[in-house]
Amino acid sequence: MFRIETENIGLNKKIILSGRIDGITSSDVEKAIDDLIAQGERTIIIDLSPVLYISSAGLRIFLAAQKELRKIDGSLIFLSPPDSVQKIFEISGFAGIFTIAPDETFLNIVLNGNKNLSKAEMIQLNGLQFEILSLNSPPASCFSIGSYDKQKNSSYSLQDVVPVPQTDFNFALGLAATGIEFDDYRNYFGESVVINNNLFIYPAIRGAKVDFILEEERVKSETIKFLNGFALKGSFNSITLMKEQEKLISLKEIIAALSLKVKSNLFGLVFLAVSGGVYGMNLKKVPVISEHSVPDIFENSLFHEWFDFPVEGRYSNHLLAGFGLVVKDKSLLPDNLKKHFPRNTSTHIHSLIMEKGYLSHKIEEFNKEMKRIFNELTSLKVQHLMSDSIFKSGFFAIIEVES
Repeated sequence: MFRIETENIGLNKKIILSGRIDGITSSDVEKAIDDLIAQGERTIIIDLSPVLYISSAGLRIFLAAQKELRKIDGSLIFLSPPDSVQKIFEISGFAGIFTIAPDETFLNIVLNGNKNLSKAEMIQLNGLQFEILSLNSPPASCFSIGSYDKQKNSSYSLQDVVPVPQTDFNFALGLAATGIEFDDYRNYFGESVVINNNLFIYPAIRGAKVDFILEEERVKSETIKFLNGFALKGSFNSITLMKEQEKLISLKEIIAALSLKVKSNLFGLVFLAVSGGVYGMNLKKVPVISEHSVPDIFENSLFHEWFDFPVEGRYSNHLLAGFGLVVKDKSLLPDNLKKHFPRNTSTHIHSLIMEKGYLSHKIEEFNKEMKRIFNELTSLKVQHLMSDSIFKSGFFAIIEVES
């Protein structure tokens, strides 16, 4: 009789499989592994001691799971396979692909060898648990781009375009487009974000797709055309990792906690995270001047025509990559930076929303993970992110800004 049980083994989870693993039961095994990955497990032990037989369909499930876990620095470890199963592994070549622990003594050696040896430390801020890696980086420079004045009346023109050399920044957000001639790109402005020299633009047009230029593909001599926004040039002062907590955490709560470790009044926030529900908005039309005058795109009668602004959270379990600025005391900011925080807001953040996926739980892999997901996953849109957005887990990096 086939059976699946899950239990704790130290800090890891163990799946105990009994009976036959074949075309009929392999989907249940796949679901059990996927559920643990979704819960944040990265090293999963598969106890095979009660298994009687594994078919090619069963082997294929393990191979697919191992491939997925390898992307996020995880792995399957097989424990105590009986001789008949071990022979199947050897004949199929799986013995050279997977870690196989013949007993629990060997398993303990394998697990202890996989301990994270980084210089990160565990901290608690406002009741939230973080792993933090402090870095010695000088404060970053920050500058404003363009103006928001003409967005209200949709009256931007060629004279309002600010071409910014890509070498001037490595993080930015705003209303931007790419191209050479204004007539060619005037209808392709949209919410944009630059994360570690990777540019993503979501044009404010019907049926839009995210346009992007990755760091290795960019032409440094070319400029990005902005109507408004801001940019930073600098490096991370710290990287924090938040694993799954007992409850879902809002961006507002995360920022409030991380602010306790930040010295500067203004700082950049860069994140790579798993969403628990996105609250965001983006333009549906490009606010450039046309033959039709617009009184105020923010008026109630026009708002839904101009903005995609759902009232409910969306994109749960999707991966998010974002950048923005956070200010502690807005009164201390110069006017050219203060304008980026309207009304009672203290954050201005744009987020790239990608397909569903998983992230590594190794804090030192942050930059590697960014490169991986930018190259491998499909980007769905870029939105102005509200602080009510919910996060399940993720990396959060701080860039302190010079005063």
